[in-house]
Amino acid sequence: MATSLLQLATTTTTHLRTDRKHMAERIARCASAALALLAVSTLTGICQGPGANDSKQVKLVADYGKTPMSFELNRGQTDPRVQFFSRGQGYGIFLTPGEAVLSLQQPSPKAGNSAKPQAPESSILRMTLVGADEKATASPQDQLPGTSNYFFGSDAKKWATDVPTYGKVQFRGVYPGVDLVYYGNQRQLEYDFVVAPNADARQIALSFSGAAPKLNASGDLLLATPGGETSFHKPVVYQRAGDTKVAVDAGYVVAKQRVTFSLGSYDHSKPLIIDPVLSYGTFLGGSLDDRGFGVQVDAAGNAYLVGDTVSLNFPLVNAFQSTNHDTSNGWVVYVTKLNPTGTALLYSTFLGGVADSHGLGIAVDSAGSAYVAGYTGAGDYPVTSGAFPMS
Repeated sequence: MATSLLQLATTTTTHLRTDRKHMAERIARCASAALALLAVSTLTGICQGPGANDSKQVKLVADYGKTPMSFELNRGQTDPRVQFFSRGQGYGIFLTPGEAVLSLQQPSPKAGNSAKPQAPESSILRMTLVGADEKATASPQDQLPGTSNYFFGSDAKKWATDVPTYGKVQFRGVYPGVDLVYYGNQRQLEYDFVVAPNADARQIALSFSGAAPKLNASGDLLLATPGGETSFHKPVVYQRAGDTKVAVDAGYVVAKQRVTFSLGSYDHSKPLIIDPVLSYGTFLGGSLDDRGFGVQVDAAGNAYLVGDTVSLNFPLVNAFQSTNHDTSNGWVVYVTKLNPTGTALLYSTFLGGVADSHGLGIAVDSAGSAYVAGYTGAGDYPVTSGAFPMS
């Protein structure tokens, strides 16, 4: 299982090929700026065609972080042991009754001025439910309007069309009296252990490979992968009393690669919900290649990012420059400011000219002004009057 799932998480399947520039422009008009699916997805109720109301497009981008994660039923698109999976910009998640495998893509390595997009590297994180029932039944919930289509070669028998997508997947009876529900959005994965009345929550145990778990001072579970650090926030545990959530004290217990939950006193005659949140980062980008090289946070918690992109549909809000002037699919700098929760863009802009430009660093002063460093080959790079000459 380990070798096979590792391969499926790091292998890209070839789907329909469409002219790169034409596809990017079409996606831009639909304002689906942050998703780069490996399947050909049919989305309803989003694309309004050319001339769509700008404010609605801005709202789509701003609400990206709140968009539900889309889980697909496996109809032969991937390893047969995987029952459901989700792919998005920068991540892939593959679910079986006893395991979740995450492929987290890292930005492409820095390249020279004339370099074109490179395939990003992936870090693989495997979360195994120790002692779980591998025959637990999976049932999808909250069907979404989109379907996916996969066309493998010319043999129609190998195609997978009109594949349904869902907002949640529930595995019933992973432990006696314990169900597991996966859901989330494009920036984080949540999974709820639903413990039935009088069931034993101490059965639940997780083990990790591809990362070394440890706790920080806040009680978060940190997972160090070769590509960087990923975190599970301190678990939220509660019971319901009518419409009210009654909090239960809880935390992680780490013993080498094994993680369990410590629980305070609670009413064993009522269901118990254990809700960890895996924060795998804010994956900001468009339909082509995007790279991040710098991030800073101001006193209010706003995040400022800089990097470069060749995506014509990179998400823009309150932009100083709304067009990539390098029409040859070249690199252009982006500068983006996100709110403290990472759920909205406060501004996002291109910065460049008719040749490649690269943003490599960013600093922020006490007034919230951003200072960007990098290099460019564009003679028409935007400058202010009195600027030091480029040559």
